[in-house]
Amino acid sequence: MENVDQKGYEILFEGPAADTVGERERVIQGLQARFNLSLERAEQLVHRAPIVVKRGLTEKERDRYVEALHSIGAVVQVREYSLDMRGERRPTPYRPAEGGEYCPWEDMERLGFFQGFLSTLREVLFSPTHFYRRMPTRRGVINPLIFALILGVLGGVLGLTWQQVFILRLGQFPGMATTHLVVITIALPLIVLAILFLGSAIIHLCLMVVGGNRRGFEATFRVIAYSWSTQIFALVPFVGSLLIPIYALVIEIVGLREIHRIGTGRAALAVFLPFIAMVVLLVIGATFFLLKLRQFF
Repeated sequence: MENVDQKGYEILFEGPAADTVGERERVIQGLQARFNLSLERAEQLVHRAPIVVKRGLTEKERDRYVEALHSIGAVVQVREYSLDMRGERRPTPYRPAEGGEYCPWEDMERLGFFQGFLSTLREVLFSPTHFYRRMPTRRGVINPLIFALILGVLGGVLGLTWQQVFILRLGQFPGMATTHLVVITIALPLIVLAILFLGSAIIHLCLMVVGGNRRGFEATFRVIAYSWSTQIFALVPFVGSLLIPIYALVIEIVGLREIHRIGTGRAALAVFLPFIAMVVLLVIGATFFLLKLRQFF
């Protein structure tokens, strides 16, 4: 007799779609109305999220619960598992329900490292709206951090290598070029980490200034981390280094728009606000310098 596993599903409740008082209240009221919960129990679920709220569901039951929770503004994750002939549970990797949250890089147990990496790279670069519309916002920062580190170090090493090739072609200071490459390569992971966290913090602060912070810093960090996919263009000598920052800005705007549920204009303003602030400060500084300079003539 063939040993056929029976499939089951569980629902992980991840809380409101946006970390605001209004959205929390909406979810709490929805849990009371749709699932006949007491106010205390509904508040407890929201406070303890992420938490598994239902296990042992069939496909139809799974879809019904997902639809009900989405309708009240909640974020959920569906987990599939199987029971063997002895009734023991065999966990299987997360498979998204239709329209649910998903990121190939965070599904490596099923896809494997290279397929998860390449699929994520392809989606971010060529379908950023689709990718960020489905990207999970409450699964921590470790996975996107590792993704950004891989691409940041790869892009940095490639960029430095092309610079060294150019210097060697000119026949100037070959020893210095090699030393420079080794030193920077060793320091690259720390440099990437510093730029990633500092950049995310500045962008998130700008989001708060323009009123676009709907899902918190973790969501913003995940957007910025996956936007480092553009570092793959460092494979193209010299031209790639010009394309990387431009395309990264475009992807960041799309990602912030989709994740924080704001307009393109507000997302673009948050991204360009640091540059605007720098220009204003430079103009003020230059004006002050010129006024001081006139006092001596």
